[in-house]
Amino acid sequence: MCWLRAVSLISVIFLACTNGGLPSYRSQPNYGNKQRYYGNQQYYYVKPLQPEYKCIERNLQYDCVFYNVHIDMQTQDVYFGFEDITLNNQKIVTFKNSTMRKLPAALLASFRQVELLDLNDLQIEQIDTNAFAYAHTIQKLYMGFNAIRYLPPYVFQNVPSLTVLVLERNDLTSLPRGIFHNTPKLTMLSMSNNNLERIEDETFQATTTLQNLQLSSNRLTHVDLALIPSLFHVNVSYNLLSTLAIPIAVEELDASHNSINAVRGPVNMELTILKLQHNNLTDTAWLLNYPGLVEVDLSYNELEKIMYRYFVKMQRLERLYVSNNRLVALDLYGRPIPTLKVLDLSHNHLLHVERNQPQFDRLENLYLDHNFIVTLKLSAHHTLNNLTLSHNDWDCNSLRALFINVAQPVVDDADQHCKIDYQLEHGL
Repeated sequence: MCWLRAVSLISVIFLACTNGGLPSYRSQPNYGNKQRYYGNQQYYYVKPLQPEYKCIERNLQYDCVFYNVHIDMQTQDVYFGFEDITLNNQKIVTFKNSTMRKLPAALLASFRQVELLDLNDLQIEQIDTNAFAYAHTIQKLYMGFNAIRYLPPYVFQNVPSLTVLVLERNDLTSLPRGIFHNTPKLTMLSMSNNNLERIEDETFQATTTLQNLQLSSNRLTHVDLALIPSLFHVNVSYNLLSTLAIPIAVEELDASHNSINAVRGPVNMELTILKLQHNNLTDTAWLLNYPGLVEVDLSYNELEKIMYRYFVKMQRLERLYVSNNRLVALDLYGRPIPTLKVLDLSHNHLLHVERNQPQFDRLENLYLDHNFIVTLKLSAHHTLNNLTLSHNDWDCNSLRALFINVAQPVVDDADQHCKIDYQLEHGL
């Protein structure tokens, strides 16, 4: 009998020590001063079971992996880690097979040396006001792919070392004032795929090192990027912006799929890639402020003219996309852009382009399909590798002259059908 009791005791101890990341429970009632009397009857008040999650697994990427943590909005008094918090010294923490409707303060109250905290895809809806009260050491915080609708004011007040913050794919509609006032080291912020409507001008006053800002796929009608001079990479595509303010040092900016009709900002010598397709632009005079551009995408706007005087300062421009506009005039013959290799003018209303031959001769890729062009001239010394010409109003004699200097393999398309009273010439 004693032997059986000993084996049972050993089994209990073994199970208690090998529960993985699964919750353990304080199942022993505390009888101390919890006696209650009802009439002449004595009862013991047993404290409800409280889940405890200990971090006893790790992998090559994380030195702490919690498994099967499940916290809903009604869960209270959750415990993480060991009572001796010196044992909770892990620095890179994540969760697997878990749900956490509310992020409790208990997690970082126990783990006070965390540098990277991965809370992605946990179905978080709410963040406890004090969830990051002990987050002084956190440098990278990932809370994407959740359902967070609201950030408590000053929730990041005690996270001064934060450099990377990911809040993409949540349900945020606004940001509290002062939300980033104590995160001076923040360099990368992603809040794409939310429902943000406006970024107030003072939001990033204290984030003087912010370099990468991702705000795509929101409902933004206002964000003044020029107020964040430290930015290098920005994405504000798929929003509702009508004005784009370009920062002084940004190198790559994607503002496509908005309603932008005005571009402003100081002279920027560093901007190399600018994506503005699918907007409402009607002019390009603002390009003079960005002489270092290498690629510009102005497709799907409302431009009617492309004039060389807005490109005269450009010494590095290689790719210019202006398809699907309302172009009726192209003037790049006054002074060709010397570095330009790709020019897309397809799907416009161009009729006369032959005076642009000096520019065309320098290109490697030229797209002229779906216009109303009658005549095109190229020299025998042109450098074109790809040329599209279909769906135009070609003069047959012009085409015959053109194909003297253009090898058939260079032409990358063909017409399948002729208009009435037209006939195919070289497949066009």
